[in-house]
Amino acid sequence: MHTSPGDLDWLTAMRLELHRYQTEKGDSSLTLHQLYDFSESRLSAQFPNNDHVRAKIRQLLQHLRDRGEVEFLDDAGTYNIKELQIDDSVSSHLTVGLSAQTHGFYLIPVSDDWRDKFRNSVEEPHDLQQYAEVPPQLEGIDRLKIWGATETDADKKQSAIDAMESGDCILFYHNGEFFSGGVVGRTFENPDVGELLWNNPESRHLFTVDEFTYDVPRIESVWDMLGYEGRQVVQGFTRVADERVEKIQQEHGSLESVLFGDEDSEPPEEEIEREKSELEQAVESEPELTEDETQYVETRRRARDYAFTQLVREAYNNTCAVCGSQRESPDGNPEVEAAHIYPLSEGGRNDVRNGVALCKFHHWAFDSGWLSFTDDHRIIVKEAPDKNGYYELKQLEGQSLQLPNNENAHPHPMFIKQHRELFGFEQ
Repeated sequence: MHTSPGDLDWLTAMRLELHRYQTEKGDSSLTLHQLYDFSESRLSAQFPNNDHVRAKIRQLLQHLRDRGEVEFLDDAGTYNIKELQIDDSVSSHLTVGLSAQTHGFYLIPVSDDWRDKFRNSVEEPHDLQQYAEVPPQLEGIDRLKIWGATETDADKKQSAIDAMESGDCILFYHNGEFFSGGVVGRTFENPDVGELLWNNPESRHLFTVDEFTYDVPRIESVWDMLGYEGRQVVQGFTRVADERVEKIQQEHGSLESVLFGDEDSEPPEEEIEREKSELEQAVESEPELTEDETQYVETRRRARDYAFTQLVREAYNNTCAVCGSQRESPDGNPEVEAAHIYPLSEGGRNDVRNGVALCKFHHWAFDSGWLSFTDDHRIIVKEAPDKNGYYELKQLEGQSLQLPNNENAHPHPMFIKQHRELFGFEQ
């Protein structure tokens, strides 16, 4: 007879969570916040009388460190899992549970009214440092990607919300297409969080989003994969039937890999070079705002993304157009990133004139709406003096961008204008 989760003591449960993390993530190193995201909701459900789960996790990690089962690596709160002392009966119970596990699959619409909130909560991590106090589930976290769902009287939708758990896959839908996706980190319920983040306490069912990506299949491919018929529309918060998910896993293996692919694998060099050549020729024509991606299969889309990144970095000589930084990693990889001016999430085109090279900080500031540009390439800053970071960024106001020598690679006024309109800048 195997040990059931309800019979476990705290220390054993913690060991099992670490073992589960190793098994599912394939990694023995993790930070404290990664462990919170991975295990807190399960441990809270398992020990409902404990209102201080995070404090208990920290305490148990100290015990396991003293026993030599985990190793403390650095001041950032990183741990390395070593030899966990797990009883055979408990270990076999966990192994059975993991092998039989089928992660859920959710299709979640984002309405026009909530599109900006999504951009500032999921596409860009929500900045929690701006608040003097936060609900307990958000304590100790500086920034995170988070989304929520409202309570409903519809039994089917509420059952779907209640069933969501860590590891489930998500595709986000807007304006007739899936535009992004990710994996559920942790789930919890608290109307105070919805009130704080979006002024909407009805958004009380919260979930964090890990492994966020724009590299998602088109809706036609998803419908075909799931065996759906009829209109390709996501009309509400939807959990795909488990039997359909199991069929995908049987045919393709991991649900996550078939939905999001292997983002770490670079497309073949010849495909990237072919797309670079096409993008270089495109600057000789009038720019178009959006990409007609119906003509691209997924592999070509990824090659085109790589080509865009390489061309923008090369044009700017791996230099941030805002601050002029040229940082590199110890192995020589540039820190600077190729930012889309009119965002990819809005259908923005992979056109060098829709790109600008920015360091990570100024890329974040640009994509989150702190910064935009005038048509003559001067920096403008959003007026928000009550927000942290305003006075630091305000010093950039009026400065000229550091642009490439090749004028064909300069940001085009059409894309800049659309960025200003998107983020509410006034000229």
